[in-house]
Amino acid sequence: EVVGMVSIFTYGFEIATKAFLAAGLEYKSLTNYSTLIELAVEKGIVSVEQQNTLLNWSLDPANWDVK
Repeated sequence: EVVGMVSIFTYGFEIATKAFLAAGLEYKSLTNYSTLIELAVEKGIVSVEQQNTLLNWSLDPANWDVK
């Protein structure tokens, strides 16, 4: 019987969050996409402009388009 799930990383997609809630399962992750992007900005790997693009992608990756 599955009672929950643990992962190392999550993109934090809303559809997944809703699926776990609907199934009545607890979900925990060690880190996530927004934390990864924040760290990349802090370290100078990603610019603030790139950060905005990357975070916009995560809102709806299936329909994302660079504009």
